[in-house]
Amino acid sequence: MADDQLSEIWKAAIEQYEADTENDLKAASESPKFANISSVDELLTAIDDKQKAFGQYRKRGAKIKGALEPVLDVVGMLADAAGEGVAVVFPPGKAVFVVVKLLVDVHFAFLPLRHLANSEAMPQATHDVKSRYDAIIDIFERMESFLRRCRIYIKPGINISDVLRMQIVKILAHLLFIMGKVTKYIRKGCRGQIKHPVLGFLKKNTMQEALTKLDHLTKEEGLAVLAATLDGVRDVDEDVRDVNEGVKQVNEGVNGIGRKLDSAQEDAELHKCYSWLSAPDPWINHNGAQEKLHDQSTGKWIFQDQRFVEWLDKTHSLMWLHGKPGGGKSVLCSTVIKMLQDHVNSTMSCALAFFYFDFKDLSKQNFSGFLRSIPRQLSSQSLGASAVLKKLYVDHDNGLRQPSQKDLQIALGNILKHFDAAYIVLDALDECHVDDRDRHLISFVTMLNAQNSVHFLATSRNEADIKECLETNVTHVVNLGDTLIYKDIEAYLSAVLQQERHFRKCSDDIKQEIKNVLLKKANGMFLWVECQLKELKKRCGTPGLREALHNLPSTLEETYARILTALDKNHTSLAEILLEKGADVNAQACYNRTALRAASSKGYTYLVEILLEKGADINAQSDNYGNALVAASKRGHTPLAKVLLEKGADVNAHVGSSETALIAASSEGQISMVEILLEKGANINAQASNYGTALIAASLGAGHYGSALIAASLGGHTSLAEILLEKGADIHAQVGKYEVSCPATSYQDHNALTAASDQGHTSLVEMLLKWGADVNAQASSNGNALIVASHAGHTSLIEILLKKGADINAQGGYFRTALIAASSSGHTSLVQFLLEKGADVNAQAGPYHNAFQTALSQGHASVAEILLERDVDLNASPDCYETALITAASRGYTSVVKAMLDKSTNINAQHDGKAAALIVAIEEGHTSVAEILLERDTDVNEQGCHSETALIAAASRGYTSLAKILLERGANANAQATSNYYRTALIAASSNGHTSLVEILLEKGADINAQTDKWPENALVAALPEGHTSVARVLLEKGADVNTHVFSTLLISASYEGNTSIAEILLEKGANVHAQSSFYGTALIAASSRGYISLA
Repeated sequence: MADDQLSEIWKAAIEQYEADTENDLKAASESPKFANISSVDELLTAIDDKQKAFGQYRKRGAKIKGALEPVLDVVGMLADAAGEGVAVVFPPGKAVFVVVKLLVDVHFAFLPLRHLANSEAMPQATHDVKSRYDAIIDIFERMESFLRRCRIYIKPGINISDVLRMQIVKILAHLLFIMGKVTKYIRKGCRGQIKHPVLGFLKKNTMQEALTKLDHLTKEEGLAVLAATLDGVRDVDEDVRDVNEGVKQVNEGVNGIGRKLDSAQEDAELHKCYSWLSAPDPWINHNGAQEKLHDQSTGKWIFQDQRFVEWLDKTHSLMWLHGKPGGGKSVLCSTVIKMLQDHVNSTMSCALAFFYFDFKDLSKQNFSGFLRSIPRQLSSQSLGASAVLKKLYVDHDNGLRQPSQKDLQIALGNILKHFDAAYIVLDALDECHVDDRDRHLISFVTMLNAQNSVHFLATSRNEADIKECLETNVTHVVNLGDTLIYKDIEAYLSAVLQQERHFRKCSDDIKQEIKNVLLKKANGMFLWVECQLKELKKRCGTPGLREALHNLPSTLEETYARILTALDKNHTSLAEILLEKGADVNAQACYNRTALRAASSKGYTYLVEILLEKGADINAQSDNYGNALVAASKRGHTPLAKVLLEKGADVNAHVGSSETALIAASSEGQISMVEILLEKGANINAQASNYGTALIAASLGAGHYGSALIAASLGGHTSLAEILLEKGADIHAQVGKYEVSCPATSYQDHNALTAASDQGHTSLVEMLLKWGADVNAQASSNGNALIVASHAGHTSLIEILLKKGADINAQGGYFRTALIAASSSGHTSLVQFLLEKGADVNAQAGPYHNAFQTALSQGHASVAEILLERDVDLNASPDCYETALITAASRGYTSVVKAMLDKSTNINAQHDGKAAALIVAIEEGHTSVAEILLERDTDVNEQGCHSETALIAAASRGYTSLAKILLERGANANAQATSNYYRTALIAASSNGHTSLVEILLEKGADINAQTDKWPENALVAALPEGHTSVARVLLEKGADVNTHVFSTLLISASYEGNTSIAEILLEKGANVHAQSSFYGTALIAASSRGYISLA
């Protein structure tokens, strides 16, 4: 090869450099600052001297020296090998020295000017210099990684071929090109023409391409050496075979060294990528699942399933396996993965990656962990795949930035293209956060379906969102029902019962019985079986084994709940086992209870300490049962409460519906506990919300409390209440809610006095009054102490309250007055006492208007009779209720009704369009009351609800004697109701088969053929469909129209229904056999269509 060709390549490189940098290499090399630079050491010394003025960059200077020195050493070797023709143009070694020095200097050129121009720019300038230093170091390190290969090929004394010399010149030219581009880009950044010059030129495609080309050139140099060596070997005499063999070995050695260097470099780069990804390790879950395999055949049934066979064989396929929680999906998944490992290892260009979502591992609960792990695994199985991962790393500033989910997914798609077949297995998709699934699952599946050779398999529970996404986007769906899992569970049980030492104590019959029962109840749930075996093995060899076996919980949820609710000292080991197996220490079972709260409620200090060590949330709340401290305080477990407080339990935490530990302890009279809590800073006046507080732990209904004092008051804990008052409890506080003895409602805004009065705690009431409680204070929803005590019937306590100045007629709360409250509860003697003390009998308040109406509505006739002895207003009517007479009549209070009538009550009064007393009495079947009302001047034709009359009501119920009286008193036999089912009295009697009453009504002038606008339209139509033939005969004999026609005639209807007896009666009375209806046709057609031969 001619030297002039090499010279042209080198000359073109210099010209390109000078154009990019605006530097004149020859002029620069002849300047005084390069006069003493002729070696690597001299160049590095000059660089050190330049940066001494910037002391804070000395460490970076040391780094740049370390990166630059090996590059310059190799360049020197290359320059010597380039030949004299190149040196004539410009000596390569000197050219590189000049270029490097100019590159290192360029970023200092504008720094003093920036400092002088603007002192505020100093921090930014400092940042820029640091960034440029780091960039230069990075460039030299990457060039050195490529150039070090050249050391192998260029040794002193080795003859340089023309091909190799050409390659060396190309390398030197490309080095000059890279240096020019970097210098140009940094100079632009210093001038402010671009922002962030370092990041910019590292990202630019031209720079990436330049470095990649340098990599290729240095590799091609090795090929050139090999070619030159082989040419030399061909020139050697063929007889010198030993020499030939030696040369061959040398060549192989050279190539081997090159390959090792390349491999080491590749491994180092991939390791950086792996560290950058920080992908979760799926092997932990895989190995754990494999360890659960007691029988090696577990899960292998799927290999014979036709759907799995198709999934495995198809070019592209996606499969979703879904099943119950605890159904052994992870074990099945691990079995599939193990099989696929063998399959992939025996197939060219085939890869496998897998991932286990896991609620116990935060890094395995989102798509980010999954999308980092799969590319990490696949990149180690193909050079092309690893190149994609490296590019992702480079594109993110060589690992300075983390990739987005979108970036990871795109990279995965590109990685998959490098395999003829790729298998991706994903377990427990339901354990990925649902929000994350919503955001990423559909796009991920769409990306997979855009590939040509992916086999994707996922397992999960049958969650709605997963089903919606996968069911229509995968090629195969398998429901892991009870039948499919049955054989796996059977094999598992056989292995455990045979291998576990505990079950060796059992006879073969007992083992078989255990196996049969568990198989029958498992419902496809591996985990359920595992839990039951843990319980049963503790009873092996004991009489309680069979009882436990036949009293197993039916579900996983019930299993967990039973463990939590039955926690005792014997269950401590079981709790530890569950925690070791990954049970969530903060999981909530029935009523949202946690294990910590359950153990605290029972006072198991040791177990509480274990749970806290395992990460139990000490302040976790249950929906209805408070937290651990509240539970311990409620039950008086003082030592345990001290442990909780020492471990950080919040003494003033409001739980449930805002109850505190102090309120809980106070409600149960736990004096020592209250004192401890107060010492620890419990707020003595902490208030529960208006909606009550949590029903504590295993409490059987002590009530809902507003404050510690109110809780103590409700519980009657006098001494404790006094302690609280001494500590500053507010005696007048009105807060919270508690269930008073009234069954009708729950009250709010109570105070200590009303709480104690409701429960009848006399001594406590007296103590509270001594401390200054206001005897007439209103707790707005309860009223005052006198009202709640009256409702509860605490007569002796009421006497105390009255003596202390309670206003007997004060109004408040639901019942408004003490007399109404006592009347509502039926406290006869108390009502008498209150009346004697001056209670207003006609005070109008409350839902039932007054005391008399309240007593009647609540069914207390004896109280009503007492009130009748007073001057009670009998005609008073509440806004939303019936009159007192109507109420008494509806309940059948004969004596009360009579007494009211004797006092001139309005007998015909109605309320809000509802029936009068007479109609109500008949409707309710109180005939004696109706007779009393009829003896008085009652309106027999009064119409009640829907215009029903007393006669229609009596006729529908068959009250013949009442009907006679009504008719004798002038009741209208033909009166029609507007919307009642029975529009007339005759229709009502006919429909219900009251023959004698029908005859009476007809005798009194009832219109036998009266038509109404609603079915049954007349009396005959009403009687026949119900089968009342005797009524029908009476009606027909009295002139009822046998051919009455509505939708059809009666004969057609009877024929269609096959009612022979009715048809015969109608025919006897002259029914028209030829009459037609639009739907049935004639009677003959109707009978024939239904196959009634006798009628036809």
